[in-house]
Amino acid sequence: MRDQANRFRRIGAGGRTWAWKTIVWASMVYLALVDSSPARAQGPSPLPDFGGPSLLSRPGGVGGRIVEAPAVYRFYVSGFGHYSTDLTAAATDPAGRLRQEDALGGTLAVGAYVFRRTDRSLLGLDYQGAYQAYSGATSFNGTDHMLTLNYSRRLTFRTAVDFQQGALTYGTAYRGYITPLVSDPFVETVDWSGEPLDARTYALVTSAGLSHWLSERWSTYLSGSGFVVRRHSRALVGAHGYTATGGVYRALTPHVSLGGIYRFVSYRYPSDIGQTDAHATGLGLNIVLSPIWSFSAAAGGYRAESERLVRVRLDPLIALLLGQLTALEVTHGVYWGTFVESTLAAQFERSSLSFFYARGLRPGTALFASSAVETVGFNYSYTATERLNTGIYGSYGRYRSLLQPGLHSHHYGAQWGVTYRLAGPVHLTAQLGARRYELEGRGFDRTRLYVGCGFTISPGERPLSLW
Repeated sequence: MRDQANRFRRIGAGGRTWAWKTIVWASMVYLALVDSSPARAQGPSPLPDFGGPSLLSRPGGVGGRIVEAPAVYRFYVSGFGHYSTDLTAAATDPAGRLRQEDALGGTLAVGAYVFRRTDRSLLGLDYQGAYQAYSGATSFNGTDHMLTLNYSRRLTFRTAVDFQQGALTYGTAYRGYITPLVSDPFVETVDWSGEPLDARTYALVTSAGLSHWLSERWSTYLSGSGFVVRRHSRALVGAHGYTATGGVYRALTPHVSLGGIYRFVSYRYPSDIGQTDAHATGLGLNIVLSPIWSFSAAAGGYRAESERLVRVRLDPLIALLLGQLTALEVTHGVYWGTFVESTLAAQFERSSLSFFYARGLRPGTALFASSAVETVGFNYSYTATERLNTGIYGSYGRYRSLLQPGLHSHHYGAQWGVTYRLAGPVHLTAQLGARRYELEGRGFDRTRLYVGCGFTISPGERPLSLW
């Protein structure tokens, strides 16, 4: 017992840096789950100089990113012009076709983030807001806002808690945000690249977790979260729901950890779309290949049970007696599936690189309810000099609705951007993006091209990073 107590004293006194990094790891565990699938939740990193997962908001974040400064404060103001094709509203023209327009536009954006770290806590707060106006396509004019809060605290030598809150509204899908140093709470509920329409969307996400270290090798984690997604158009799919997650993790070696996870997910939809409850369990593996490279993977299975109301035609005799031709009927379905998520990531002195693959369940999009989702992609960012930063991001994804039989879609695209500090806090910013979306077998597709260029004011020693 005395030896055990001494080991925990070393963790609390001489190993505060290690404890802080394990708090960061634990606070990111639930974000690594793709709704019904555990992913990369392998417990605290056992390597003292390994910082756990990156605080990037893109999927497939880079592992091992360590924020050296105890506090980071940064803000930006930007103005730029852009050209977009296939802006698609949730409305029809006089001919009954979806309105799709190409338009020139302008954006004025403001934002600020705060990242503060102490021996016992971590705080990240980020706000991004923008007003967009289009020439000849004024129905797409409007404001976008995103606010995220992340807080983690080590209560004792063995116990830590984390909390995350996010609020979001946007009017046009598939447009870039400047990535802060805090994580993205909407990764499970809002898929920017998978949305079929440019429709006003509102989202709210809240989550909290508790991690406890049983020993130097064994740890446990419990978390819960709730979300609400609403659309301005009642014809589109909104959702709300909650999740509960539990896991046990063991560090096999100083570089390898293995975990087992159970998760319950519940999705609810308005009107007669229905609901889905899912149970998932699996194993996750995390390997620190080197101080630069890390690999994480998770795999397992889920069982999803769905109910929905459908309108059916009645037998002629029953219809005659009841005086109606149709009636509502509850349909029930059980779906078995597998989940997989893996990330290979690297953090270099001036650049970061990651590759990711994932499949599992998500609440869906504006057209899809509970969906089996599969995504693959990469993310690369490079700070070439003290003035220049460039990055590229690409992905491919597929959706298959569980509640709407025969509804499938796929999308793919890429974004490239560059920022160059001209003088002082003034940066020249340029972005180029393309995305293809197809609703399989329904005759609907769209190809979005985006080109933008402008100026950003953001004080800081390094050039502003796009993502």
